[in-house]
Amino acid sequence: MTDKKNIVLTFEDGNLVQTSIDAIDDHSRYADAEAISALEPTTSTLAASGVATDANVTVNAVDIAALTTSGDGHLANVVEDLAPQLGGDLDVNGKSITSAGNADVEIQPAGTGGIGLFTGKTNLNPGNQEIRLTTSGGGQILIETTSNSNTGKIFIQSGDNLVIETFNNAPLAFTSAGLLAIDANTQINIESATQDIRLRAGTQVSMNAPIRADQNSGVSAPAYSFLSDTNTGTYRKSADVLA
Repeated sequence: MTDKKNIVLTFEDGNLVQTSIDAIDDHSRYADAEAISALEPTTSTLAASGVATDANVTVNAVDIAALTTSGDGHLANVVEDLAPQLGGDLDVNGKSITSAGNADVEIQPAGTGGIGLFTGKTNLNPGNQEIRLTTSGGGQILIETTSNSNTGKIFIQSGDNLVIETFNNAPLAFTSAGLLAIDANTQINIESATQDIRLRAGTQVSMNAPIRADQNSGVSAPAYSFLSDTNTGTYRKSADVLA
């Protein structure tokens, strides 16, 4: 069919109730669905009359059955889709993923799934080459395994020195009632360039090996002091150890 023909679509309450075809020679030889599929319209505007039953009619690539009464098309907002799924990578196009009403933003994989953060520059704080987790000042940053359980471990691995720094003279506190263990296969150094190092306990501080004084070049001979009882312990001058 090469001649331009007219199709009349009749709607009632947003539903297609009638489709007719004008000026088609011997159009009775077409079944209703065949008549629609046989048309090759060359204009964007179609008129209508007649009836078609089993025909798939689209307007601007939107199925007629999916149109609302106002002809707006499919879902007007993502919130209307109760089970959305991505068909490809999500590109935020320079925008952010935010929340309203003080709501949390949760990423929760199912089963044994994990969460991976990958950047080309290892940089989540632009310009500073850092991965930074910050709060507004009133909240906390919590890193935990299974909540309120004694299972799982948290590994912090550093290619160089691991620095834990507090501000405003705040102490580095461990509030758990469990054991605080520093375990290594090599030497462990606890050093302070300008301040004292104090070990305090509610009952006692236990050492499985003697404490040996280490006198560096240019430093005065070391001394030991006990805040609660100056007569506790034995200092062997010949071995320069406290045991």
